[in-house]
Amino acid sequence: MQKRKIIQITLISAGLLLLIFTYILYPGIKKNNNLEVNKAKKRIETQKEIKKLEKKDKILTNKIKKQKNYFTSSNLIKKKIEIKKLEMLQQNLIDQIQAEKESFNFEGPLKKLVEQEQALIEKIQKEKEHLMTDKSPKKNVIKSLEKDLKKISSYLRKKRDVIENFENTLQKTSSLLAKKRSKLRKEDSDANFILKNLEDDLQKNNYLLTNRREKLEDKEKKIKTEEGKSNTFKNVEYGGLYDLDKPFKINSEIAYIDDENPDIVYMTNMQVTLNMEGRSIIITSDKGHYNKMTYDCFFELNVRATDGETVIVAENLDLLATEDSIIAYNNVYLTDVQGSLLADKVLYDLETKKYDITMNSDTKRVKVKLFQ
Repeated sequence: MQKRKIIQITLISAGLLLLIFTYILYPGIKKNNNLEVNKAKKRIETQKEIKKLEKKDKILTNKIKKQKNYFTSSNLIKKKIEIKKLEMLQQNLIDQIQAEKESFNFEGPLKKLVEQEQALIEKIQKEKEHLMTDKSPKKNVIKSLEKDLKKISSYLRKKRDVIENFENTLQKTSSLLAKKRSKLRKEDSDANFILKNLEDDLQKNNYLLTNRREKLEDKEKKIKTEEGKSNTFKNVEYGGLYDLDKPFKINSEIAYIDDENPDIVYMTNMQVTLNMEGRSIIITSDKGHYNKMTYDCFFELNVRATDGETVIVAENLDLLATEDSIIAYNNVYLTDVQGSLLADKVLYDLETKKYDITMNSDTKRVKVKLFQ
């Protein structure tokens, strides 16, 4: 009998020791990769990103240089010289036409030649009429007049042809010049547009590059700081008990234990999964802390608790292991199948799924919206 009691006591003690060791002394740290490997991976990823940005920076710089060379290229200079020659030719033709018109205008010699031509035509006509009535031979006179008329008419025609040729050439030259100017303006506009886009891309890339370099420096500083803390862990999982008989687990991306207060675990990206008789309640937050001795959990920033169709969003939430309810406070927004409400504080009973609502001031009212 005594021996049996000793065995029972031994088994109970072993069980208690195992329980204490499992839930209090030893956090089940999930290490897909150890802390150093994770740090190295992050550094490598950032360095790769910086390398890509530096490569892009070099490519953009070369493209901008090449694009700027367009404005000083021999091809562009040739086009400008060609346009300049056409402009000179255009001006020369304008000057020649003006000179021809000035030397052959209706106020000077041209008027006299036209008058002389008209006088000869009339005189020849009269001589022909007179010849029909007068039988005396005047054929030589008519021939002489027609010869003079032919010379004057030929001279006038040549002058007109010269001016017309100049004007036709001027029209073609002006048309060609307009086309080349338009083409060059378009090429300049396109080149400036491409250059502007490249410079904008380079500016954005430089901003990202500077940002990534600064982040890498910050990470290096953070790593050095964390390396000085021996109690920093990654991908941590703890086990606890709620209401004495309901197990729950706590996960965190990063956990830190302060040497001065080793029972408190400070966490970032904290998540608690609480099993309640066939249903799971999940609570998450950006940060918080967990008491290894009391199993109490305190959530901060972007807190979200989900119990089936009931969702609670707040700035803070307390999960006390010895209480039946969770306490959400500071800008609490609760939704369920019946509707939604906005309050300062909500006490949510995990057993009955009922809740009590309070406000910090008597003058403030709970905002409720019921679903139809």
